[in-house]
This record gives sequence, C-alpha cells and structure tokens, in this order.
Amino acid sequence: MKKIHSRFTNAYCDIYSQIKFSVISKKKDFIIVCEPNRLKIIEAFFKQGFISRYVCIKKNNKTFIEVELNMVDKELALRTIKLVSTPSRLVPITLKKLFLIKKNSETFFLLTSKGFLFDTQALQYSVGGFILYSMN
Repeated sequence: MKKIHSRFTNAYCDIYSQIKFSVISKKKDFIIVCEPNRLKIIEAFFKQGFISRYVCIKKNNKTFIEVELNMVDKELALRTIKLVSTPSRLVPITLKKLFLIKKNSETFFLLTSKGFLFDTQALQYSVGGFILYSMN
C-alpha cells in the first residue's frame, strides 16, 4: 500500500493546501503546477460542483492549472476542508463504515481502487478506500 500512497501524496497534499488557503482567505482562484494526479483531483472537485472552472495554461515552458472555486450567494461553496490522511498516516474506511457515517453532513474525498472519488460515488461503486479530506 505504501507504493500507491507515495504516488498520490504530493498531489492530494498540494491540492489540500491550495484549497485550504483559498477557504481561509476567501479567495476563489488559485494556480497550481499541472501534474496528472493533481488534474484528476481537480476534475473530481469540478464534477462534484466545488470548482466552477479550471483550465490548463502554459507559462515559461511549464503547464499550470488555473482553478476557480464555485461560489454560492457570494460565498465559497466549500466552507471547510480538513486533511484526514497524512503522508505518514493513511486513514482507511470500509464500505460498511462509509455507509454508516455518510448520514451526517460531511462530505468525504477518498482514494479508492477506482481512483479519486467522493463518498457518494464510492457508495455507488461499492468501494472503500482511504479518506483524504472531509469537507462541509
């Protein structure tokens, strides 16, 4: 499992840092270096409605992802985000436990055998995984 973990660590930690900073500073835009796993996470957040727009841009021979977080009534749609799994400690969740805890208002973002999924998608695919973030 350590091999899978190390492949995704930078991506999910970097995205978390950018989103957390945006939420705290109430800033809706950020730019991050484009890398396949970061792009997959951004796409998942876009499909879930937390990101309203993203585009890959080239600057100085590097590719970046320009991200705009979704706003609802002049407030960010994503109010809080918490890092659950850290590079040194993965927090697993079984399908059964995910079903039981999904009854609260928190949204969970997971790394699963099907890729990066939100809790509702993981339940649809009947997979557990590792909780990366919890959000409201």
